[in-house]
Amino acid sequence: MMGAYFAVTGLGNKLAGIIGEAAEKMGALQVFTAVTIFCLLFGLLLLVFVKKLKALTHGAEEDLAQA
Repeated sequence: MMGAYFAVTGLGNKLAGIIGEAAEKMGALQVFTAVTIFCLLFGLLLLVFVKKLKALTHGAEEDLAQA
């Protein structure tokens, strides 16, 4: 688990570097617009799959509410 944590942290830092380089070349407005569009599209994708994601939790929310 610790290895996965460090791997994801490293990948996040690499992505931040790539976005930083893109900001120098394209300009901050274009980069932040692209990040905003990506987040909105990913959020809509999550909304499409929310029922399937809830099914994958196998009732974890109901167990938590009873505690």
